[in-house]
Amino acid sequence: MQRKIIVGFTFAIINDCRDTHAVKRQESRLHASLMKVGIVAPVTFIGVEYDFEAALNLIDQMDSIGRECPGGISTNVAHRNGDARKNGNGTKFCCFQYGKIWNIATIEGVTLSLVKKLRLVNSLFVIHMSDAVARMVREGFIPSSSASEIVDSQFRSFDFSPRALAYVLGGKKLCCTEVPIESIIPDPQPIIAVIDCFGNGKTMVLTRELNIENGYVQTKFGTLPFYKRLADVPDGVAAVIQGSSGLPGSRFAEIVINGENAAKKLGFKVGDGIF
Repeated sequence: MQRKIIVGFTFAIINDCRDTHAVKRQESRLHASLMKVGIVAPVTFIGVEYDFEAALNLIDQMDSIGRECPGGISTNVAHRNGDARKNGNGTKFCCFQYGKIWNIATIEGVTLSLVKKLRLVNSLFVIHMSDAVARMVREGFIPSSSASEIVDSQFRSFDFSPRALAYVLGGKKLCCTEVPIESIIPDPQPIIAVIDCFGNGKTMVLTRELNIENGYVQTKFGTLPFYKRLADVPDGVAAVIQGSSGLPGSRFAEIVINGENAAKKLGFKVGDGIF
């Protein structure tokens, strides 16, 4: 019996395994996994280095897809060294749904801090990987010969996340425990999360959170004027603006210099505090 092909979905992968070899493996595995549930859809890959970069990119991808459009996002930024060793084979994964967008994401760090900040969900469903893999085997979604390899994989972004995302998009349930997001995800810090190609610093501070006095904002880089739009900033002037990142009604502030590279001129980098 021929499987019905479903279109109209959009998918994104946000990951710190971002060399060409790793990127293409992840994309191909997600495409192949989605085909098992009859979904054919474009996949966008966003390579990041830090969990706070992933946090902002996750919100921006949900904004780009739109909560009324079906799709999914796989987000994994988690190291195995240092303090991460306490988790055995890496941090736990969770799943949650924003509108019609299903998410599979790592929990450790601040990757989901902006999901918490914007109150997009009240709870996360923490995945019990061994049990989830066993269930996928029982239902014929993955072969039994792959089970132990998936659980112990050093490349879970390839072996587990794409399959888990496709599995839930196929209407199946993973083995999870519902946990309030407030209890396991830290609050975001007021930092620069992303620097774009123009040198503008995208922050993790919402525009409405800024303390604007007489049209100015006190920052680590000086007292800067606030403008609603980049187009309103005079040439060569350092300023704080309402940026494009975020969700409708909840946009994040940016530090800019109109016509110049603010990061180079002001000397900031990703991860720097802004106050």
